[in-house]
Amino acid sequence: MTSIGVAALESGLLSEWRATILVKETAYLAIEDRTVIDAELCANPATLHGVGDKALEARAKTLAYQRDPHAVVERAAKAPKDRRVTSRPAPDCMASVNALLPVAQGVGIIAALRQAADFHHSSGDDRSRDQIMADVLFERVTGRATADGPPPSGSTSSCPTLRCQVTPTSRRTSRTTDPFPPRSRERWCPPETPGSNSAGSTQSRSPGPWWQWTRSHESSRKHWPP
Repeated sequence: MTSIGVAALESGLLSEWRATILVKETAYLAIEDRTVIDAELCANPATLHGVGDKALEARAKTLAYQRDPHAVVERAAKAPKDRRVTSRPAPDCMASVNALLPVAQGVGIIAALRQAADFHHSSGDDRSRDQIMADVLFERVTGRATADGPPPSGSTSSCPTLRCQVTPTSRRTSRTTDPFPPRSRERWCPPETPGSNSAGSTQSRSPGPWWQWTRSHESSRKHWPP
């Protein structure tokens, strides 16, 4: 931002947000062009009186194109390099997924989703158009019909590993003799396997004191995660 813009920001003529808008639309110009634009917009307090944020952005874009149209074209040509997909949390366990794309691709996505919504809606689908568009987007991106459906074919899933934190209380240790130091014990629990609930399995027996339970699994620790 030039000295004129800084003076307008310090005097209160420009808020921080409006100064950000002005900088965003002129940062790629030469310093001489930015000085002229800042002077035209900020030198006279009456210039921005009653001008909203969108109008300020549009006016800055117009002035930038008038000062250096080639720089504006070059900026638009470099914009596709910034394409990306982002997400952010939304209320009620929802998420907002945003895609920054070239305008042709963005319009094509919306057109395809609307066409799919028209087809399903005309077939008697009781979902709203917005719901259909969201479901079709998820289906085409992930290859799954719904968010609650089964995983895609060919995917493998393993039994999760559970890590147990065992800390005996003073009341517990006062009843029996603790063969281990009185601190937090960390042990890896073996994943559940078929037949683990059958008669004679370790889980079917009474656990007893916690250190007996731990030692009963020492022989099978080689099958646990490292």
